[in-house]
Amino acid sequence: MKRPSPLWACAIAAAIVLAVLCLLRLQRAGPVYGPDLAFFTQVTWNLAHGEGFQQTVLAQERMSGLLDMSHFIPAAILYAPLQMLWPGPEVLVMLQGAIWGLALVPVVRLTTAASNSKIGGAVAGAIYLLHPLSMRCVLADFRFATVGTALLLFAIDRLARGRPGSAVLLAVIACAGREDLLVTLAISGPLALAASRRPWQRTHVVRLLALPAVIAFLWYLLVTGLRGSLTDFVSSGSLFTPREGWGLPPSLHQDLPAVLRPVLLTVFLGLEALILAIPVCWGTWFVQMRDPQIAISDGSIYYLAVLVPALAIAAGIGCGRLGRWLGYKRSVALAVLAIAALTLPTPARRSKGAAWWKIVVGTESNSQGHRELKDLLTKIPDEAGVIASMDLVPWVSARPEVYWVDVGANEIMRSRWRAKVEYALLGSRDGDSAVEALGPWNVVTQGKRYRLLRREPFP
Repeated sequence: MKRPSPLWACAIAAAIVLAVLCLLRLQRAGPVYGPDLAFFTQVTWNLAHGEGFQQTVLAQERMSGLLDMSHFIPAAILYAPLQMLWPGPEVLVMLQGAIWGLALVPVVRLTTAASNSKIGGAVAGAIYLLHPLSMRCVLADFRFATVGTALLLFAIDRLARGRPGSAVLLAVIACAGREDLLVTLAISGPLALAASRRPWQRTHVVRLLALPAVIAFLWYLLVTGLRGSLTDFVSSGSLFTPREGWGLPPSLHQDLPAVLRPVLLTVFLGLEALILAIPVCWGTWFVQMRDPQIAISDGSIYYLAVLVPALAIAAGIGCGRLGRWLGYKRSVALAVLAIAALTLPTPARRSKGAAWWKIVVGTESNSQGHRELKDLLTKIPDEAGVIASMDLVPWVSARPEVYWVDVGANEIMRSRWRAKVEYALLGSRDGDSAVEALGPWNVVTQGKRYRLLRREPFP
């Protein structure tokens, strides 16, 4: 029996650890933005039960039906079978952690091949797994953009290794989960070319540079043709929609320059990998311009998922190339410096709570609260309509009718609540006029942290 390579063994171990950490983080602190996780959970649950791309969590935003959603996400079909095995949000966040951990393989392979240095590959792998942005992207919430970033890394690796068929398949699956990744795919050719071991013949160069761009363009035409309009396709979260400026959000202004300065030379020696950060610079660094007060730890963090492997691979390539000039001992010292500079807490990061150890540990243990919540969930019938607080709605989203307490909901949504909602799951101190107006309510269970209410009589 052939033993797995050390790289794959490390990747599998990382996948298991990250999957468990994602589950613990969800149970300990909850998602960054509950309605989005509930949306992904309910869509995949409905697909698993033959209901198609239907959901009620964000129904006030006209987001039922594949072609009517803000994002074109046919890849949700691939996640649906998991909801048959383990209904709820847990399986999605664990899958994201596992895929992100396995993507250590293409990160190390691409870096080692492009820099012709195992030390460079080790640097890239360490930064990829340990960087605070990496931890926040993978632990904060479930997003198709984060999973798609990991799948794109596999696609680029397969292309560089002369496997265009599987590269195309992986690229399509990645972009089918989030159309923003089309930009990253289109400009991934230089990295694939740098990591290719074949001689740089003209046809080989053209194929590696052109194939990703062609795939991205064809998928773009397909999606816009199906949707019939560019307006919805280039939605508010898309990398194609500059809104208010081109600057960095305040938290990145303070933190990234301090992080990059010690290894600035090594990062830019890996320019072909850093090119992958162009869509991040273009579209995601100003996503927070809607509200300058938004911190890097808030819900928009997943927009930075592409930046993490780009930064890691660029630093690894730079260390590998510079190390060949400096000699083995100095290159090892340079590798340690690069890893430390890009992963260890800085004063700016500590002040924002962005150190990786804080993210893993969380702000406070909520194990008792989670047990209380699980006990309440057993008292809600599977087919009952439920309305829940923003942070609790993911836990009740594996059902046909679930809503979150949206104070901005229009009258159409409120009338739908009256017709469909039988139970309300709220924090013990939550009080909301929108929920109270649906009453009268009877208290089913009143716990220390949560309470469960039932409408009686229910229409």
